Amino acid sequence: MRKRSAVLLVVSALLVGWISAQVSCNGQNLGDNVNGGADGGDLPALSGLVSLSVTPATATLSVDNVGGPQTQAYQAIGHFDGQPDSDVTNQVNWRIDNTAIGNVGRGGLFTTSNQAGGQGVITAYSGTITATAQILVNFQPVVKSTSAPADAATKLPPTATGMVMTGNSPTILYPSNNTMFPRNIYKVRFEWTGGTGNNLYRLEFKSPQLTMSVYTTTTNWTPDQTQWGYIANSNAGGKATWTVYGTNSAAPTNIYRSAAVDLNFSKSPVDGAIYYWSTTVAGVRRATVSDSAPVDFLTPAQIGKCVACHTVSRNGARVGADIGGNTLGVYNVKDRSVVIDPAMGIAMAWTTFNPDNSRIVTASKGVLTLRTGDTGAVINTLPLAPKFGTMPDWSPDGRLVAFAYSTVSKDRGIAGSSIATMEYNNGTWSNLKPIVTSTGNSDSKYYPSFSPDSKWIAYVSAAGGNSDNNDAAKLFIVPADGSSAPIELAQVNRIVNNADLGATAQLADTMPTWAPTKPGETMFVAFTSARAYATVYAAGKYKQMWVAGIDPNKLPGQDPSFPAFRLPFQGDTENSHRPFWAEDVLAPPPPPDGGTPMCIPTPNADCSSAPCCSPNYCSSTGGGPPYTCQAQIG
Repeated sequence: MRKRSAVLLVVSALLVGWISAQVSCNGQNLGDNVNGGADGGDLPALSGLVSLSVTPATATLSVDNVGGPQTQAYQAIGHFDGQPDSDVTNQVNWRIDNTAIGNVGRGGLFTTSNQAGGQGVITAYSGTITATAQILVNFQPVVKSTSAPADAATKLPPTATGMVMTGNSPTILYPSNNTMFPRNIYKVRFEWTGGTGNNLYRLEFKSPQLTMSVYTTTTNWTPDQTQWGYIANSNAGGKATWTVYGTNSAAPTNIYRSAAVDLNFSKSPVDGAIYYWSTTVAGVRRATVSDSAPVDFLTPAQIGKCVACHTVSRNGARVGADIGGNTLGVYNVKDRSVVIDPAMGIAMAWTTFNPDNSRIVTASKGVLTLRTGDTGAVINTLPLAPKFGTMPDWSPDGRLVAFAYSTVSKDRGIAGSSIATMEYNNGTWSNLKPIVTSTGNSDSKYYPSFSPDSKWIAYVSAAGGNSDNNDAAKLFIVPADGSSAPIELAQVNRIVNNADLGATAQLADTMPTWAPTKPGETMFVAFTSARAYATVYAAGKYKQMWVAGIDPNKLPGQDPSFPAFRLPFQGDTENSHRPFWAEDVLAPPPPPDGGTPMCIPTPNADCSSAPCCSPNYCSSTGGGPPYTCQAQIG
């Protein structure tokens, strides 16, 4: 355990682990593990023990965000070979599989976190012998904006069912029904229209173990990190229903309610860093979904030349970009040191890395060239004649490269292109295979991107126009082996501001990339779109980055997508393009003892080895060391 954690550990011990569940770091409550467990001791195995039983078998506690933590004592009974049963509560170890709701200490005492609701499995164990019990925590937090009257809960009581009446009822705008969120995202904006005569609102977020009320007089609300955690950590891997109730504060006789929407949450935090091109800095910026603001990473201010058309290796170690105009530059992400110097003059428009970065493929004027990853030396070119290829993407398993395949030797503004793949084996290319074929010059397929398991390719399809600034651009997905027909990501392409715009929607959805999720988890695709964002800006005003969940269990055959949400770390007037989502090599490493890292409480302190305590976040003004804790923005 680190020296900086010593004082915090003393406090933690005095509060039987409760305080560790209260401190929020980078938007996540410490110990908010819904997959693993938190140990309540390391006692040795009991001699002669045959089995264990735990009582009570199940228990329920109810808490809020104002009162103190609640406790539940568990008792472990040991059953021994040739000996009478005995109470071994203080002689066995204890753990819980969902520390978002609380922790269990030595002696079997469970203490709520007062930060989340949900279910947990309490386990008593000695050596390899275990026994379990259930704990349910019902969480009922109440949040009031500064503008809400003191008697808001009286005027809009949680027990009021409300009426649904056109014109009078609030209407939810954003986020859309059935949106899937990473549970560790930050700064999500909730917005609705108020309904005639209403000026006081109660937002209700409800699920089996959560009933959360938010009182406000405005028609939008953005939770802070702790408040977001109430919702997301209570529903990790599940969903909550959001409803808006409205009334007139001066005469609260009638209460109206909106139609409800479902909000889904990933079971685990979605990791990785997103590198994107921004008009704000005319270069590449970087952020994680938990960040409140991006940092400049590779910009003209830092390297003296224009930066564009970037690519990041999937392991997050390197970035390749067009430096100064159709010239390749490759840099190490950790310190931005040069790997392939733009001064070498290697022509390129797009680049992709193989899994270990030992090889790259560059695209220039329709020619795809295999090069060494460290020097850029030419190894060979992909045999595409008589056609051309551009916008390459190397599969995470290293077997395939996908690209836009056409009759024109261009890298931008291509039309009539198909999606094709080639197999790679130790420097040799084979089996050129079109997997999505264009029907003609007015049917273009481009920007292919492999899923993290290499099984699927997301790509852009547009009827008419070309690959540049095409309002008709839509996202599709296809098996990487071409074994079944493409599937439109219809929920992505059509749902905006909680409304279905239909098949003719013109949203300019383009440049998809995938989050580095693990097998079996909900996947996420980031992309650029010109769609409207609530009432913040209208369609076509800005091109910004959006993310949509992808349910792998619906593949193949069904639309696997969820409606998209806007990445909230972007500026409201920032044009953002080409989000590349990769492993985060700049993330602090886990503690050497394998435990939960403590957070850094001091602003401007070094955060290179542990996250910052809420509400601060770890940042760098230059995209590289040093990393310091900064105050949250917004």
